Amino acid sequence: MNTTESAHHTHVIVVGGAALLAQAKEALPRSRFRVDGGELRQLAQAEVVVLALDAVALGPAVAAVRKSARSSTYVVAVVDEADIAAAVAADVDDFVRAPLSSAEFLARIEGLRDHPRAAPLSMLWDDAFPALHNFPQTFLDTMVGFSGQDFQADLTDATPASDAVVSRVTLNMVGDGIAVNVWLLLEPSSVQAFASSLLGVDSSPPEVLDDLTKELANLVGGTLKRTCATTSYVTLGLPRQLTFNSFASVAPQLTTRVTSVDGRINVLCAVEMTRKETSLVLLDELREGMILAADTRDASGNLLLTAGTRLTTQSAKKLHEHLEAVRRICVVE
Repeated sequence: MNTTESAHHTHVIVVGGAALLAQAKEALPRSRFRVDGGELRQLAQAEVVVLALDAVALGPAVAAVRKSARSSTYVVAVVDEADIAAAVAADVDDFVRAPLSSAEFLARIEGLRDHPRAAPLSMLWDDAFPALHNFPQTFLDTMVGFSGQDFQADLTDATPASDAVVSRVTLNMVGDGIAVNVWLLLEPSSVQAFASSLLGVDSSPPEVLDDLTKELANLVGGTLKRTCATTSYVTLGLPRQLTFNSFASVAPQLTTRVTSVDGRINVLCAVEMTRKETSLVLLDELREGMILAADTRDASGNLLLTAGTRLTTQSAKKLHEHLEAVRRICVVE
């Protein structure tokens, strides 16, 4: 749903009878919502579909919405207590208990704005990194700039040895709910050769080698961040030293390898996009250190906190003061 323009009218279609439609129109302010009654075949332009159906009909109805509506359309079920399990099994985005509470209904619909529906990773990859086909050359240039040596592309696909030194740095695209891991793998002999060329010594202690590879990972991660075209809030985490086993199960979308001209240094870079899990929590469940997955606004559309905000006691208190108690907030786990 549109969260940047308070004048935008979120289009809600109610499937479930005249009484529910009247309740929905009463609960959702006309200044921010357009509420219509409809049938399952009329959902192409809906942003939110509200279904009030029995447990048997609910599953097929949700499937029909997913097939005919846009991928960004939210589905909310109005269910009796006994049908909550059926609603969850039907993969609705949220549910409200019947009889309908206007305050809870409004809070649930408002809360969906803070919980963006997941787009396919392939789509996010293409949207976030439209110039990523140039990354092998970018990585090559980064290695030359960092080391002062000449490097060339290595087109071999040899599997790194199990004693490879592994570093990883993560870009968090908070609003999109995804993380991009940048992995660097170097053979131990390559790390020593790298250190020797930079520091002018034949042998360096392990902690120096660790710092060197983490600094390189941080540099490559920063380079990738600068090529990112997403409007999401992007943070670059701290580089970490990991084991080869932690990389063994990775399925990267992109790999590139470079070798120094003298053959002493070989570096494999792998870029992997993963889904970063988010969850909706009640205001009373907010804790210091949680990260907001999307901009959070009050009932009038005023911005309270931006995506990527790491909650403090004070900022959590601010949300308590401005939002309804039943409002749920989307946070990164």
